[in-house]
Amino acid sequence: MNSHHQIFHYHSSLLEDRPRTEAFQRAIAAVVKPGDVVVDVGCGSGILSFLACAAGARRVYSIERGPVVEVARAVAQANGLADRIVFLEGSSRELALPERAAVLMGEIIGNGGLEENILGFFIDARDRFLAPGGTLIPRSLAIQGALVCEPDIHARLVGAWNRKFGVDFTSMRGWAARQTYPVEIDEQDLRGAPVTFATISLPEVVSPFVSGTADFVVSDPTAVHGLAVWFSAELTPEILLTNAPPLRTPSWKHLFLPLEVPLSLDAGDTVRVTISTHDGLVWRWQGRSTGARSPDSPSAVPTGLPFDHSTFAGFPMRKGALLRHAQSAGALSERRAAAARLVIDSLRGEGTFQAVGMEVARQFPELFATAAGATEFVRRLAGLIGD
Repeated sequence: MNSHHQIFHYHSSLLEDRPRTEAFQRAIAAVVKPGDVVVDVGCGSGILSFLACAAGARRVYSIERGPVVEVARAVAQANGLADRIVFLEGSSRELALPERAAVLMGEIIGNGGLEENILGFFIDARDRFLAPGGTLIPRSLAIQGALVCEPDIHARLVGAWNRKFGVDFTSMRGWAARQTYPVEIDEQDLRGAPVTFATISLPEVVSPFVSGTADFVVSDPTAVHGLAVWFSAELTPEILLTNAPPLRTPSWKHLFLPLEVPLSLDAGDTVRVTISTHDGLVWRWQGRSTGARSPDSPSAVPTGLPFDHSTFAGFPMRKGALLRHAQSAGALSERRAAAARLVIDSLRGEGTFQAVGMEVARQFPELFATAAGATEFVRRLAGLIGD
């Protein structure tokens, strides 16, 4: 987001989202005590930092890697808070602070909860910046969802790849169905009761990999075009913030995970779904239904109709970019290329970032001193493919 008018429009829209901002205001007022040191990760326009000052914070370290940090700095100056807020430009992972904080907070929550890499940033910031016994806002994050019947959305995002101007684009549907899309889902289009796939305790979580499995039972015959995913964030034990349908938080939408081939279900049919993601960078949704049939096959399939979609397979392989990345280590380029090939082959299958990272570290110890370093290599390669 490089355009200045886009920066102002986006951050103004966040401030206008009253359920979002008021929930954080109440949580900060309940948690921050006079004299506290506070860290604000991804401070944006600075609103949470300013609310922390209003609650009595002695010092706020406000971290932001985007140019909006200059807006926050100017607002702090205009409001007489420049002596209490230290603005730090850059990634929190690359910064150090002179003291530990009583409170670590940040609103880096995506439509599905994790797209803004909240787990990776919070795990690192919590371990390096938060004092023992300190408090996090939010405290926990639940990833929730439901099956959806959304023929119009599916047709627009997946089915629109058809024959145009004499050219057959239907081969694009497989890639289009392996994307995540921010859309607003009507509550009436949910099929089966919403479920919680995973609940993440931010004071305790040690890995940014999240996975959860749930069963959905449909009560009436229906088509299922994908899954809707949203979050429920516990800011304090008494204050919850969610973008669940019906949507009441206009700065968020829902995350739509489409199926390449929609399911046709009868009353009582069950769909077991597993959703997994590494910090929102790569998403995978897989499942099997009992009694399911595709719309083109009216007879039931007794063993179930499986699906397995991943955003890692959502775009043609960028081999040139991968090769340049793998060769960036000079004399070790051949070994890095071999490591990159292992990553690609592993993530095309069942591998998680951590599991693949551990195997890469085992096979290429001269390149990676730790599994964490190898996992970061895996994460960056996945980003090249997914961008």
